[in-house]
Amino acid sequence: MGENLRHFETARSQLETTLRQFFQQEKVRKKVGDWVDHKLELNPPTLSYLEGKADYPQIENLALFDQHLSGLELVRKVDSSTVVDLLSSRSWEKQELLRELDHFLDRLGPRFSFEKPFNPPRENLARWCAEQVLRQEISLPQGFTPAEKKLMAECVQPSWVNEASLEKIEQLGLAEECVDRILELLLDGQIPLPARPPAKGLVAAVMELLRPADPESPDALARKVTELYRQHPRMVRIRAKAWLSRLDQLAGVQMAEPLVPLTTLLNSAFEYQWVLVDSLGLALMDVYSEVFQEVWPHWRLERIDYTTVSTETRTESFYRELLKTSLSKSFEKINGLDTLIHNSPSNLIDLAKRARAELEIHCRQLLSKLDVRRPLLVFGDHGFRFSPDGKTFTHGGPSTLERVVPVFRFMSHG
Repeated sequence: MGENLRHFETARSQLETTLRQFFQQEKVRKKVGDWVDHKLELNPPTLSYLEGKADYPQIENLALFDQHLSGLELVRKVDSSTVVDLLSSRSWEKQELLRELDHFLDRLGPRFSFEKPFNPPRENLARWCAEQVLRQEISLPQGFTPAEKKLMAECVQPSWVNEASLEKIEQLGLAEECVDRILELLLDGQIPLPARPPAKGLVAAVMELLRPADPESPDALARKVTELYRQHPRMVRIRAKAWLSRLDQLAGVQMAEPLVPLTTLLNSAFEYQWVLVDSLGLALMDVYSEVFQEVWPHWRLERIDYTTVSTETRTESFYRELLKTSLSKSFEKINGLDTLIHNSPSNLIDLAKRARAELEIHCRQLLSKLDVRRPLLVFGDHGFRFSPDGKTFTHGGPSTLERVVPVFRFMSHG
């Protein structure tokens, strides 16, 4: 009995080795991939084999798989337009249609798959519609394929674009490639600059490269940086070097008038309750204003001041500055925004959505710790900016965007 088991174990081991060697062949792996693509069998062991996680697949219909390996066409590919032609050839009674379909399918064999018919791009129609959209400032109709929308980008002429269509460029429904092409023509001087430069949108971002203007106040810097950061993903794609250079210049722009140090302002605001928000940077000013006033209805916003912190823009540096000035007062702290900034890619729109949700949660939690009868001071320990390569948000350096922080003064309604 023991001898028989040893023979059996040896045979089993040899069989598994042979199976592994067979199914490790690239041509066999491709055949199994075709088998799965045809959806003749679909099971976890076979998928694991194709992913390289198993030595061999699990095949249930061995006879059919043997035919597949031998090169027989198991699934016939049929142009779906042939079915459409049949259906549209006349009017049908239900049973008659089913019989005709049965005859039609019999001719295809036991297994078949339908393929979408190839429709060449409607080049002339795409070109004409792109011209009308830009000349008449109307939205692009629905129904164009990605290939047709790409054709529009290739055929755009500068003469089609006017000041009104530039103003509405983001609302016209054009493909990303087409919008990029128009902005490139504008940057290259082939499309005239608008006489009335917009304050927001893609054209405003282009104007910032062609006619840069430095803001002179923190409020103006906040508005400009917020808008430009929102356009960053597209602009860094089409003019990376010039765009990153301009953002770097704006990060360090000097204010027309010197700002009061944060510790000086805090020293004169002991009657307020203090809330410190880590990384309260200028690029999200609209988010802060909306969230604070929505979540804290017991207070009204009196005003927003702007102050400056030390050149080493980190939380530890802020604490050291407090110690130097002998400021001794308890305060609440919100950390979630700083965590988001360190873990977010360079997309301000996405960051703003996440920051809004994070601040709403933390501000609501603070309500139980605050006295609604006393005024409230909300401030940051430092700001943030895009990193020089434009890939992340960062702080810790001496730039203006990192050093200038807002201070929100709220008065109690009670």
